[in-house]
Amino acid sequence: MGRPRTAKHPKTDHAAQPEEGPQQHSGPQGGGEAVSKSAAAREAIAQGIDSPEDAVAFIKQRFGIEMSKPHFSAVKSQLKKREASDGGAAPKARRGRKPKAAVEGYLAPPKVVPTGEGDLLEALEAMKPLVASLGADKVKRIVDLLA
Repeated sequence: MGRPRTAKHPKTDHAAQPEEGPQQHSGPQGGGEAVSKSAAAREAIAQGIDSPEDAVAFIKQRFGIEMSKPHFSAVKSQLKKREASDGGAAPKARRGRKPKAAVEGYLAPPKVVPTGEGDLLEALEAMKPLVASLGADKVKRIVDLLA
């Protein structure tokens, strides 16, 4: 015969166990209000306690809350990160490919806007050998056909 079956997650009486969540402690200055671990860590940082060992002891003594050192360090890191982003500091540069080298202060050469003067001169210079080889009358007929 084998062992008797037991449930993987046995049902427990929730009324007998205290609820988890924000703990209520009336410390020396607590006044019986619910204080979260993050709020307790922020209070410790506001008091100038930065080392995790001292802060965990301060939180335990003042609020009666058990907090691990890594948890305090994580809350402290998030708080400093938020303060840095609210301080109006310039945003970090975006990652990715760097722009091409600047040419005379431009990332790309400036666009050339045709005025019509240079184009006309270039066209006449190109037509001169054509007129010399075919004659003015034939070139005029070609222009009339294309127009």
